[in-house]
Amino acid sequence: MTDKHAKINVLISHPARIICVALPKCASSTLVEVFLRLAGFDPQPRRIRHMALELTRSGDLERAGTEFHQTDTAGATALLARYGEYHSFTVVREPAARLYSAYFNKLNRYTKAHRPFLYTLGKLTQILRGPKHWDRVETGNRVVQRFLSFPDFVTAMEQVGPSMDAHYAVQAELLNLPANRFDRVLDLRAMGQDLVPMLRDFGVDEDALARIATMPQANKRAAPPSAQAWRTPDIDARLRTLYAADYAAFDFPHWKQT
Repeated sequence: MTDKHAKINVLISHPARIICVALPKCASSTLVEVFLRLAGFDPQPRRIRHMALELTRSGDLERAGTEFHQTDTAGATALLARYGEYHSFTVVREPAARLYSAYFNKLNRYTKAHRPFLYTLGKLTQILRGPKHWDRVETGNRVVQRFLSFPDFVTAMEQVGPSMDAHYAVQAELLNLPANRFDRVLDLRAMGQDLVPMLRDFGVDEDALARIATMPQANKRAAPPSAQAWRTPDIDARLRTLYAADYAAFDFPHWKQT
């Protein structure tokens, strides 16, 4: 099942009996690559989701015992119920860091809906910088940030609500907690050390684990600058209010639903 407007990826490995709900801005590209590699494929950087879609359309992914769905919260909930006997997991991210990351490569989603002049400015910048920048929204966003600071963006989220886009949305709501339950919830900051041991606990064999043990980082976009300059007590307090449900649900850096 695919939907170009959907923003939640659901990955299912039938041989391993594992289902993963991958949220935007929470290593979703990496998780797609993990499941492709577990299925025996070798995805290339910047073409990971494209490959997953192609393999889904051709039927090759299904023949390898794996499913890739692009869906919404209702669709993810239905799949979790359908495979309720499988091991389930997801990855979450500290909300302030997640929104700050979105400010660098997903700011255009807000400007397109609410600040059309700034959105146009960003797109024109991408065009004028040449073909290498046409699919790099960060190029345009860097220019837009001169006119829309991160504190301004936080104010905007307070006004329009983070649910306007899945990249900004409350993770607990995207995951439909507490109605949906997961065997494991990994913190993004610890995923590098926790993912393989978790899959081993789920029964994934060592040959399959070897295919992902040395996997490169899937999303090599430039990391945003240090948060030191913006993470003031005032911004922290406002984000804790805006994302109160996430801070209540997840005890960072480690959390497990009981």
